[in-house]
Amino acid sequence: MKLGSVEHKELFCRSFTESYREYEPEYVPWPDLDDAGLSFLRSIPFWEKALDTERQAGAIVSGYAQTVSDRILQAAIALQGQEELRHARLLKTLIDRYGIEMPERPPVEVPQNLEPIFTRFGFEECLDTFFAYGLFAIAREANVFPESIFTIFDPIIDEETRHIVFFVNWFTYTQIQRGQGFFPLRSTKTLWHYGKALSNLIAVFGNDDASRTVLLLPALTSLLKT
Repeated sequence: MKLGSVEHKELFCRSFTESYREYEPEYVPWPDLDDAGLSFLRSIPFWEKALDTERQAGAIVSGYAQTVSDRILQAAIALQGQEELRHARLLKTLIDRYGIEMPERPPVEVPQNLEPIFTRFGFEECLDTFFAYGLFAIAREANVFPESIFTIFDPIIDEETRHIVFFVNWFTYTQIQRGQGFFPLRSTKTLWHYGKALSNLIAVFGNDDASRTVLLLPALTSLLKT
């Protein structure tokens, strides 16, 4: 199979849509937490940022899907948009279920010219999940919360992984279709996008709240294992 071919497009789109899992966040069996677990959950400072990010992601991906003329690509990207919006619903359900205080979130604004924003979002997601998976594993090994909490988020990890696989294939396919398939050129563009994504990630981790969270979980792991 040749990269950038119709067969390539059909394969990565079909793989994405056929691996879709149906569930409703509102009916997830959230466990009861003891006072210590509840206090720790409420003290995590990134809930607002996480919820806003997922809401924005859903709006961006769903909005971009409406601009895509290719029927097969459009259906797959629209499905990703549904999953991103479902992630936001899952977080909102968790926030409400455990009484995490949060001010009313502002409406999501969808910008114009969405393809560059969709592309930037895709590369940022590739990097973000690399660190998020590590933090998730640290928290799981430390038994910070009941295992049933982590089990709820296992499908989210699967979905984020599917998003990454779909995105890197979409980017490759799109570049080749536009006559930019020369490998050194494609690699240079990819590195440039990853550089931008890394600089944005560094800016986020420079935020005091994010830095405290990153440092908190390993410290908690050490404490609980002593």
